[in-house]
Amino acid sequence: MLIHEVCKKCSLTKKAIEYYEKQGLVHPEVGGNGYRNYSDKDLSLLKEISVLRRTSRWQMNYLLRSIRKRPNFIKRIEFRRYES
Repeated sequence: MLIHEVCKKCSLTKKAIEYYEKQGLVHPEVGGNGYRNYSDKDLSLLKEISVLRRTSRWQMNYLLRSIRKRPNFIKRIEFRRYES
């Protein structure tokens, strides 16, 4: 999925998505034409980030640290959400 599609689905700006890419949170494949192709996993993570962006800065910083430390952090969040 190309960045403009991801922007629409996640309610994030191109600049925000590029920032998260530079932070190492998403890893799109780069095609021969130089376009970045975001996976469903990237999309899911960016949707979670989009929701959490609307929360306090402290929670956002916690999320970023947690994702870097534990790659399965988002899966646990999803599990807890459906568990309730």
